[in-house]
Amino acid sequence: MSESRNIEELAKDVINNIVKAYEELRRVLKIDLPKELVNEALRETEHIVIHELCHAAIRKVYPEIGKVYDVNEAKATCVDELVGRLLETYVSRRVGAFVHSFEEHITELRLYAPLSNLNITPELLKGLYEEMVKAIEGGKLREFIKKVERDICRIG
Repeated sequence: MSESRNIEELAKDVINNIVKAYEELRRVLKIDLPKELVNEALRETEHIVIHELCHAAIRKVYPEIGKVYDVNEAKATCVDELVGRLLETYVSRRVGAFVHSFEEHITELRLYAPLSNLNITPELLKGLYEEMVKAIEGGKLREFIKKVERDICRIG
Protein backbone atom coordinates (compact mmCIF):
# COMPACT_ATOMS: atom_id res chain seq x y z
CA MET A 1 0.00 0.00 0.00
CA SER A 2 1.36 3.44 -0.93
CA GLU A 3 2.17 6.09 1.67
CA SER A 4 -0.60 8.34 0.29
CA ARG A 5 -3.08 5.49 0.58
CA ASN A 6 -2.07 4.86 4.22
CA ILE A 7 -2.58 8.53 5.05
CA GLU A 8 -5.91 8.56 3.24
CA GLU A 9 -7.11 5.57 5.27
CA LEU A 10 -5.98 7.14 8.54
CA ALA A 11 -7.64 10.45 7.61
CA LYS A 12 -10.89 8.59 6.88
CA ASP A 13 -10.69 6.91 10.30
CA VAL A 14 -10.12 10.27 11.99
CA ILE A 15 -13.01 11.88 10.10
CA ASN A 16 -15.28 8.96 10.97
CA ASN A 17 -14.38 9.37 14.65
CA ILE A 18 -15.11 13.09 14.48
CA VAL A 19 -18.53 12.37 12.97
CA LYS A 20 -19.19 9.71 15.64
CA ALA A 21 -18.21 12.18 18.38
CA TYR A 22 -20.57 14.77 16.90
CA GLU A 23 -23.40 12.22 16.78
CA GLU A 24 -22.63 11.01 20.32
CA LEU A 25 -22.78 14.55 21.71
CA ARG A 26 -26.12 15.12 19.99
CA ARG A 27 -27.45 11.79 21.28
CA VAL A 28 -26.39 11.98 24.92
CA LEU A 29 -27.11 15.68 25.38
CA LYS A 30 -30.20 15.69 23.16
CA ILE A 31 -29.13 18.91 21.47
CA ASP A 32 -28.20 20.18 18.06
CA LEU A 33 -24.78 21.76 18.01
CA PRO A 34 -24.61 25.22 16.40
CA LYS A 35 -23.59 24.73 12.79
CA GLU A 36 -21.22 27.71 12.79
CA LEU A 37 -19.33 26.29 15.80
CA VAL A 38 -19.12 22.85 14.22
CA ASN A 39 -17.82 24.40 10.99
CA GLU A 40 -15.26 26.43 12.94
CA ALA A 41 -14.09 23.33 14.81
CA LEU A 42 -13.66 21.38 11.58
CA ARG A 43 -11.74 24.20 9.88
CA GLU A 44 -9.50 24.55 12.93
CA THR A 45 -8.89 20.79 12.84
CA GLU A 46 -7.85 21.07 9.19
CA HIS A 47 -5.56 23.97 10.06
CA ILE A 48 -3.93 22.10 12.96
CA VAL A 49 -3.27 19.00 10.85
CA ILE A 50 -1.65 21.06 8.08
CA HIS A 51 0.46 22.88 10.68
CA GLU A 52 1.65 19.62 12.26
CA LEU A 53 2.43 18.13 8.83
CA CYS A 54 4.62 21.18 8.21
CA HIS A 55 6.56 20.46 11.42
CA ALA A 56 7.08 16.89 10.20
CA ALA A 57 8.32 18.21 6.85
CA ILE A 58 10.76 20.57 8.58
CA ARG A 59 12.20 17.66 10.58
CA LYS A 60 12.67 15.67 7.38
CA VAL A 61 14.22 18.53 5.37
CA TYR A 62 16.29 19.85 8.29
CA PRO A 63 16.93 16.96 10.71
CA GLU A 64 19.47 19.09 12.61
CA ILE A 65 16.51 20.82 14.24
CA GLY A 66 16.60 18.03 16.83
CA LYS A 67 20.15 18.95 17.82
CA VAL A 68 19.23 22.62 17.90
CA TYR A 69 16.46 21.73 20.39
CA ASP A 70 19.07 19.95 22.53
CA VAL A 71 21.40 22.96 22.58
CA ASN A 72 19.04 25.95 22.41
CA GLU A 73 15.35 25.20 22.78
CA ALA A 74 14.35 28.84 22.30
CA LYS A 75 16.18 29.09 18.95
CA ALA A 76 14.79 25.74 17.79
CA THR A 77 11.25 26.78 18.77
CA CYS A 78 11.71 29.99 16.80
CA VAL A 79 12.91 28.16 13.68
CA ASP A 80 10.34 25.37 13.93
CA GLU A 81 7.36 27.63 14.60
CA LEU A 82 8.33 30.45 12.24
CA VAL A 83 9.13 28.22 9.27
CA GLY A 84 6.19 25.98 10.22
CA ARG A 85 3.76 28.87 9.90
CA LEU A 86 5.28 30.05 6.62
CA LEU A 87 5.12 26.54 5.18
CA GLU A 88 1.58 26.15 6.52
CA THR A 89 0.59 29.34 4.66
CA TYR A 90 2.17 28.04 1.46
CA VAL A 91 0.48 24.64 1.63
CA SER A 92 -2.89 26.02 2.75
CA ARG A 93 -2.98 28.50 -0.12
CA ARG A 94 -2.15 25.76 -2.60
CA VAL A 95 -4.85 23.37 -1.36
CA GLY A 96 -7.53 26.00 -0.73
CA ALA A 97 -7.56 25.70 3.06
CA PHE A 98 -8.01 28.46 5.62
CA VAL A 99 -4.95 30.72 5.91
CA HIS A 100 -4.03 32.91 8.89
CA SER A 101 -2.83 36.43 8.16
CA PHE A 102 0.78 37.33 8.88
CA GLU A 103 -0.47 39.44 11.80
CA GLU A 104 -2.23 36.38 13.25
CA HIS A 105 0.93 34.31 12.82
CA ILE A 106 2.93 36.90 14.77
CA THR A 107 0.35 36.89 17.56
CA GLU A 108 0.56 33.08 17.73
CA LEU A 109 4.36 33.10 17.69
CA ARG A 110 4.48 35.53 20.60
CA LEU A 111 2.41 33.12 22.71
CA TYR A 112 5.55 31.00 23.02
CA ALA A 113 7.51 32.31 26.03
CA PRO A 114 10.89 32.34 24.24
CA LEU A 115 9.32 34.21 21.31
CA SER A 116 7.31 36.77 23.30
CA ASN A 117 9.77 39.53 22.39
CA LEU A 118 10.48 38.35 18.84
CA ASN A 119 11.18 41.46 16.80
CA ILE A 120 9.24 40.70 13.64
CA THR A 121 6.66 42.65 11.66
CA PRO A 122 3.97 41.47 9.24
CA GLU A 123 6.03 43.01 6.43
CA LEU A 124 9.14 41.08 7.44
CA LEU A 125 7.11 37.87 7.72
CA LYS A 126 5.61 38.48 4.27
CA GLY A 127 9.12 39.03 2.88
CA LEU A 128 10.30 35.79 4.49
CA TYR A 129 7.29 34.01 3.01
CA GLU A 130 8.12 35.25 -0.49
CA GLU A 131 11.74 34.21 0.01
CA MET A 132 10.62 30.77 1.19
CA VAL A 133 8.38 30.31 -1.86
CA LYS A 134 11.38 30.97 -4.11
CA ALA A 135 13.46 28.57 -2.02
CA ILE A 136 10.82 25.84 -2.36
CA GLU A 137 10.55 26.40 -6.10
CA GLY A 138 14.34 26.23 -6.38
CA GLY A 139 14.66 23.11 -4.22
CA LYS A 140 16.43 25.09 -1.50
CA LEU A 141 14.08 24.94 1.50
CA ARG A 142 16.86 23.51 3.65
CA GLU A 143 19.06 26.53 2.94
CA PHE A 144 16.16 28.84 3.75
CA ILE A 145 15.64 27.14 7.12
CA LYS A 146 19.36 27.52 7.90
CA LYS A 147 19.14 31.22 7.03
CA VAL A 148 16.15 31.68 9.37
CA GLU A 149 18.09 29.96 12.14
CA ARG A 150 21.18 32.09 11.54
CA ASP A 151 19.65 35.49 10.75
CA ILE A 152 16.18 35.68 12.29
CA CYS A 153 16.15 33.38 15.31
CA ARG A 154 19.05 34.86 17.26
CA ILE A 155 17.67 33.79 20.63
CA GLY A 156 19.45 32.41 23.67
